[in-house]
Amino acid sequence: MIELFDLGEFVSQPVRKLSLGQRMRCEIAASLIHSPEIIFLDEPTIGLDVVAKQNLRDVLSRLNKEHGTTLFLTSHDPGDIEALCERTIIINHGTIMFDAPTDDLQKKFFTNKEIRVEFKENIVNPHIANATLVECDGRIAHFVVDTQRHSLNNVLKEILSAYEVNDMDVENIPLEKIISTMYQQKKEPEL
Repeated sequence: MIELFDLGEFVSQPVRKLSLGQRMRCEIAASLIHSPEIIFLDEPTIGLDVVAKQNLRDVLSRLNKEHGTTLFLTSHDPGDIEALCERTIIINHGTIMFDAPTDDLQKKFFTNKEIRVEFKENIVNPHIANATLVECDGRIAHFVVDTQRHSLNNVLKEILSAYEVNDMDVENIPLEKIISTMYQQKKEPEL
């Protein structure tokens, strides 16, 4: 566990002298000593830097895959949810708002894809059929495509045939935005 969680440099220090991130790593390592079948984790990456978060997520994911350890996780960090959870339950004030595979969050609630296009030259109000122009600032334009209604492939082809393009990115709506929107819309519970 000391090696797995990189605890060597502070393993002999009193707990009161450890940072929050160091304490979290020690607590999770201690909870794994007896190879439990189920691990309950409450905000496991709180206080960890980006590298430590990723390392912890990798270790937990490996435990799940290699040893069949069930992870029961509560978190406000969408990165934890995306990296570790096959199934997600979203609760708002004690009411279940969503209970399904994590991948279904994006499929069910956001069918939109965001397209960022960098043109070779300034374009004023570029128009693409089946895509909504969200913002255009000279050479950079942002479009949104509803992939349930329109083919993303066709939209991309139209952009490339209508304009000279330096770069283009297609992105999913971030999980954090999905969850935030769900809370704002106060959707009826779904079981």
